[in-house]
Amino acid sequence: MIKFNWRKCGVLYVDNAYGNPLIAEFFQYASLLGIEAIANQKFIDRDASSMSAAVKILKESGARIFVFIGLGSVNLQNVLTAAGDEGIAGVDGYAWLTTDQNIPEVDIQGTTGDWGKLRRLYTGWLNIAVDMIYGDLASSCFNYYSNVDPRTYYYPAINMPAKVYKEQCTQYDAMAYDTVWAIAIGLGKMKADKSDLNSQIRLSSFYGASGEVYFNFSTGDRSAKGVHAVLQNVQPVSTSRSNLEWNKTMVNWVEIGVWENASGEED
Repeated sequence: MIKFNWRKCGVLYVDNAYGNPLIAEFFQYASLLGIEAIANQKFIDRDASSMSAAVKILKESGARIFVFIGLGSVNLQNVLTAAGDEGIAGVDGYAWLTTDQNIPEVDIQGTTGDWGKLRRLYTGWLNIAVDMIYGDLASSCFNYYSNVDPRTYYYPAINMPAKVYKEQCTQYDAMAYDTVWAIAIGLGKMKADKSDLNSQIRLSSFYGASGEVYFNFSTGDRSAKGVHAVLQNVQPVSTSRSNLEWNKTMVNWVEIGVWENASGEED
């Protein structure tokens, strides 16, 4: 937000175990950076009435920049519908910033609303994604898994369809892999009575599939050092904006910026 000189915003977040910790961190760092939340509203997960009431209050606050914290097609449909009804989405003069969102068209097609209308309202939204697996590392993983014979790795107990093995790796795959490594390192160094397992995991450090892995010992959070983030913008796949047919075109992410935290400090 600092890059765009956005110093005031309205905040909309889901009231659950995902939204509450994330928005608490946002407020903490926003305050340090001089960003003022002139209004903040929480909403009940997947509840259209709650979303509508929250969006209405944000509109009345006079905010023009909005931060949205929530996941899933239902919440996306609810916020786009409510913001569209209030005239603060799909029009010039307002901006929406979010994080951790799915591929836009996947979420749009997971809704029960008017896809064309929702695509139009979603276009222009900004998303910040942590892209932990990238560059040569990503290419190596993608090349490896594209040649995997799923019959070699298929476990009936897990019941994962064979086609999944042909899909590209994501940052979540890399993080899950490194999570197992951190636990393994902790297990290898802990005392016989296992009393210090948590401490040993927090003390572990290594270069994994998701990059450099370190932990803040006091909080247990992973250090931001080495984190590779991508700023994405929702845009229609069609190259002709003047002749868009929203019910026929699709939307996708357009990458507009990347950065890597080299210091370990929160940006």
